[in-house]
Amino acid sequence: MIEHALDEYEFHDGTFVGLSLEWEHAVTKILIERHDASIVLEAKELKGISLRRDLPWGESVSIKTTHGPFKLETGGFKLTIKMQSGDQIEIEADSFSMLVRPNAIAPLSTSLACVDPKP
Repeated sequence: MIEHALDEYEFHDGTFVGLSLEWEHAVTKILIERHDASIVLEAKELKGISLRRDLPWGESVSIKTTHGPFKLETGGFKLTIKMQSGDQIEIEADSFSMLVRPNAIAPLSTSLACVDPKP
């Protein structure tokens, strides 16, 4: 297992495919496609999600930037995904992890766990 903060992985121009929520288990999964890999971001012990699809800059499925996950003073972490449509997705959870499947390899083979970038 390789540990990284998610900010160390480049999501710019990645395609935001979708988001799923398992309410009973407090887990959210985000699927992102890049030219070289499929990525699943998983938020566990979900505390909150904020998202709107107003498209102020026009329609786009591409990611502009990501920030975090950053440790919150109240505990847990916050991840912000800014879309090229001008919309923003915010997720707060106790932990985040990332699975990466390179396009040349079939199974999700590499697990990148989120660590606090500023201990």
